[in-house]
Amino acid sequence: MKKIRIFFPILLIVFTGCRTTSDFNQVLEDMQENLDFGNLSAVIQIADSLKKFSSENKEILHIADSLEQIAGRTGIDFSVSEKEVRQRIEKLNGPFSDQEKDAWEKKGWLEFRMIDGEKKYFKRAASNLILIKKFREHKEERLREIANEPDIVFRLKHTEGAFKASNNQSNPVAPVNMIGFSAVLFLRQLLPENQPPTWGLLHHASGIYHEYGQAPL
Repeated sequence: MKKIRIFFPILLIVFTGCRTTSDFNQVLEDMQENLDFGNLSAVIQIADSLKKFSSENKEILHIADSLEQIAGRTGIDFSVSEKEVRQRIEKLNGPFSDQEKDAWEKKGWLEFRMIDGEKKYFKRAASNLILIKKFREHKEERLREIANEPDIVFRLKHTEGAFKASNNQSNPVAPVNMIGFSAVLFLRQLLPENQPPTWGLLHHASGIYHEYGQAPL
């Protein structure tokens, strides 16, 4: 259903000469709302009216011009009709049913917007749909293949635990028990008195620690 707002604020400004900040803010709100609903022609018409009758308000004109540019860009990006998008998908993927198309749209795989009351599709919607379908299908197939692999099971359980921990405690990861040691203290036992440690000696000491499991007493 086509939704176009009635432009009482802009008419009020033009015909009564009432040009307060609140009036202009209402006009900008109308423009934003029309943009959100895809009423791009209305956005452009309001912007043109502001340029004609409110040339002295540079800040308002700047915002209105930005909204007009967004409307123009949106109209270019979403310019493919339903008939055209069907032809493109069939050319890339073969025939499909209305039920399949509805499902793709509900999942967000087939991008569209209502533009001036008409359903329009993103200019790359067909090619993007094919890429998304392939990714989703291959992903599900791959997950089924590796579902019982021990390392995958471990990762999934760990990931689930991390999410649960973050939900309850706002922690980014699940707690992990760790054992640490001080290589500097261990190195000090190997060096003569008053000799400063170096990175080379630190690396050598670390290797000795890992080989024997503890520092010699």
